[in-house]
Amino acid sequence: MADDRQQLLSEAYRRGILPPDMKSAYEEAQKRNIVQGSEPSFGEEFLHGMADPVLGVAQMVSRGTGLGASAAAPRPGPSAPAEGVKTEQKVRPAEPEGMTAGRFLGNLVTGAGVGGAAASFVPRIITPMTRAVIAGGIGGVSQPVDPVKEESFWREKSRQLTEGAVLGYGLSVAGKGASLGLEKLGDFLVRKYPENIMTQAVGTVLKRIDQDSKYGAPTAQQMLDLVDAANQGGKPMAIADFAGKNLRSLGGHVARAPGESRQMAESFLTKRDEAAAERLHADVDRYVSSGATMFETTEALLSARSAASKPLYADTDKLQGVWSPRLQQFLENPDVARGMARGYHIERLNSLAEGRKFDPTMMGVDLDAEGNIKLLRTPNMRVLDMAKQGLDAMVAEERNELTGRLSSLGVALDRVRRAYVTELDGLDTSGVYRKAREAWSGPSASLDAMRAGRQAFGQSPEANQALVNDLSANDQEFARVGLADMLRERLGKAGFNSDESRALIRNPWMRDQMRPFFKSDKDFNSFVDSVSSENIMAKTKNDLLKGSQTAERLAEDESEKASTMASGARIARSLVEARFFTAIGEMWRLHRDVSRRPDPQLNEAIAKLMFAPDIAQTDLGRRLLTSPPLPVGNYLAGPAAAGQDIVAPAVAAGSGEAVR
Repeated sequence: MADDRQQLLSEAYRRGILPPDMKSAYEEAQKRNIVQGSEPSFGEEFLHGMADPVLGVAQMVSRGTGLGASAAAPRPGPSAPAEGVKTEQKVRPAEPEGMTAGRFLGNLVTGAGVGGAAASFVPRIITPMTRAVIAGGIGGVSQPVDPVKEESFWREKSRQLTEGAVLGYGLSVAGKGASLGLEKLGDFLVRKYPENIMTQAVGTVLKRIDQDSKYGAPTAQQMLDLVDAANQGGKPMAIADFAGKNLRSLGGHVARAPGESRQMAESFLTKRDEAAAERLHADVDRYVSSGATMFETTEALLSARSAASKPLYADTDKLQGVWSPRLQQFLENPDVARGMARGYHIERLNSLAEGRKFDPTMMGVDLDAEGNIKLLRTPNMRVLDMAKQGLDAMVAEERNELTGRLSSLGVALDRVRRAYVTELDGLDTSGVYRKAREAWSGPSASLDAMRAGRQAFGQSPEANQALVNDLSANDQEFARVGLADMLRERLGKAGFNSDESRALIRNPWMRDQMRPFFKSDKDFNSFVDSVSSENIMAKTKNDLLKGSQTAERLAEDESEKASTMASGARIARSLVEARFFTAIGEMWRLHRDVSRRPDPQLNEAIAKLMFAPDIAQTDLGRRLLTSPPLPVGNYLAGPAAAGQDIVAPAVAAGSGEAVR
């Protein structure tokens, strides 16, 4: 019945047939049912507040374009209910009246955005506080004017401008005071409780180690073991040398950040690099060959050869009338004849060098008109040895300088030489010639071994292995002298600030070329490990200090900007989804994080962990094994209870995680 009565009243009102007293009562009831709805929620108040600056700007545009107060009319209110709608139904919540908390916050967010955008065009020479006053004034003047105050529109705008400027100034002063207070509090905590900042540094480093170790990088324990082993072996390595990608990028960040951390990193890495050549020289002495240089060894061998063989060769002059049909075949051969001519030339030079008289006719030889050897009588052993020396020189000329292999002619000449020497040994029943030759060939073979070692990088690993296998144990030592001489020369030619380790082992092929010359696999592996350690240390310096800004460096150094952008995106999303308290919390966290970085003291503490070669033996090393990674977020910490350590990280002046 009530519904039918309501429909009749509505129809009568529409046709205008209600009596005046009933018409007034009906309109009052309609107004009461429609406007007096439920109270608006905080979110609705906030949205109304965000819309206010838009309406205010529209009002000023309409005034400026001559549209009058039409744009300044109040926002459309609720319409009358459609015919047949129950009058008892509450149509919608009432629009907020006055400046409620939600509406003020919405005004502040949008007004600040409008003011900030406009203030961004203000020249940068204006002080930040002045810019804040300008932004506040613009945000205030963008608020709407109540339609009931339409006649005093510009007076209201002046009031809004003044209030906004005062609010901007107040917020600027309050922000500076809060920032200064936090800074002073941080300074106090760092001075009074310096342990806090190191605790935070340990947590930050462990957090990066934990991120890297999940995918194959060393754990904290493994890093400390590697650092300790390297330092015991004479290599001043640190955690930065064994760090994974995340920890290494943190090391690069503190090595480049202004403050003590940069000086600490540069001093450690630069001084260590300057001593690299000296350490590698010691490795060559230890694992390859120590003692005299190749030049000194060569001089000693030549002197020893001359001293040992000279009296024995003098005795060969007593072996006269040496001849056989087979020897005659050799002497008639043109190549052996050329060899004897070469030997004649060598003997004449040696006589000149030693200051003794050279009289070939006394030895039973002379030169014909063409310069060929002419035997005056049956030769003695001294004359026959000249042919052997000449053949030695001819064979040496047929050896390839790079591979050390003989040409086909060289192989044939070598066979002739060996057969010739065998015939001479058979004719010398006293054995004097064999002893003289051995006294000469011993140092000569050692000299050849040294030259082979020096040319190790010009031959294949297989050729080097075959060469070493043919050497006596004594001559293998001389081969290592030659190899060591070449390695030292390469170290000496390495340029300043270069990676000296690459001068010794540039690739696996060079490593295999050297392997045959080492005394044992243990010495070889130790040498390779030592050079590899130097290569790692050089790479650490290059990655952290030298070169251009790579993508990895930019990713780390720009992470703070990325974090700020991500926070802004979360704030915007929370506002769109009407999660206003979440947005307020995100705003506070963004302010906190921005105000805490960078932190030179925290960077310095991280540098002490990452660039300390003796960390495994210190308390800091033990703390890396006993402390948990830094949790998300940072906390204020005061002194711990009596007898307890301080374990919560402090917020120093602008502190927080150096890089997230």
